[in-house]
Amino acid sequence: MICTDWGIVRDKTPHVGMYVLGGKCHGVEDLPAEERILKLLRNGVNQFGGLDEREKVDLAYRIGCERYGKEAMDALLSLSAYKLLLNLFRLGLFENPYLDVEESKAIVGSRELVLKGVEAQKKSPVLLKNKGVLPLKKGSKVYVPTRHVESHYSFVRMKTKPQDIDPVPDALLGRHFTRVATPEEADAALVFVASPRGRNGYEFDMMNRAPQPEAGYYPISLQYRPYTAEHARKVSLAGGDPREESMNRSYRGKTEVSANESDLDLVLEARRRMGGKPVIVVVRMDKPAVVREFEPSADAILADFGVSRSVILDVLTGDAPPQGKLPVILPADMETVETHCEDLVTDILPYTDSEGNTYALGFGLQYE
Repeated sequence: MICTDWGIVRDKTPHVGMYVLGGKCHGVEDLPAEERILKLLRNGVNQFGGLDEREKVDLAYRIGCERYGKEAMDALLSLSAYKLLLNLFRLGLFENPYLDVEESKAIVGSRELVLKGVEAQKKSPVLLKNKGVLPLKKGSKVYVPTRHVESHYSFVRMKTKPQDIDPVPDALLGRHFTRVATPEEADAALVFVASPRGRNGYEFDMMNRAPQPEAGYYPISLQYRPYTAEHARKVSLAGGDPREESMNRSYRGKTEVSANESDLDLVLEARRRMGGKPVIVVVRMDKPAVVREFEPSADAILADFGVSRSVILDVLTGDAPPQGKLPVILPADMETVETHCEDLVTDILPYTDSEGNTYALGFGLQYE
């Protein structure tokens, strides 16, 4: 069953923001919405995302009947109805539409299924580096610095507020370790960081619906320190959306600053204050990161992709030995990211750490 993206048959509206749902009728701007709908139906589309104007679909149907015959149009719509309803029938929503609340409560959030979810999470974290400091002995005194993240754009371009983050609640940490206030008191430092966060590749004034002087495309940086895109393309491969001032989307020469640059400082400061005692970095990755900035200062590095902190602590103590493998390449630097071929996966130079580990696709250590 094929469903379009949202707002695909709407007219394009210049300068209303890069994330407004609409303005995607590329190549058929000259056609009215009903003609766009008819063209999509005849090309195999079964459902229109975000379209709530029934009359336009009815009009497309009538035009199709006149142009291609009622039998052909009925066949198209019947096939779409079949595909849409089939999913509902498979769920039993027609044969047995009424929920048994007690049965639902026994399934949703049941201990058995929650434990299966936890077991799946335990297979996910990837051990990148370990200089013999993991697994960490239970009851160890650990220093866990507070993170600070500056204001930045979320995935859907909503502006966040600056925030200080305690990575692990006391109650949870206390099940495994003893929290201490300073590195000097600690047996080890647990430094929780995340992939660098920027402006998601574009700068736009969402409040005024108008470009700022510094508006336009920006590099998506994978490093913590400010990054200037010296090796990006001079001319982009594509461009020309009516909401853009230029056909060239290149961001060459522009600088991106990470909202969580201080994550890097947490690691470096922990290394300085811990002296020869272990510094363990747990990095949450929603995208790859240039880990060369902090790797030499870490005795162990564990990467996770959104699993619960409880699972992370189980991995650190050996209750759940690490099994995960990297699903991406962690690049040696941003130059290899900028110069790689966009349609190739493995032409990015992976980072090799101080222990000789190469963070390539499929890499992952185990304790033994």
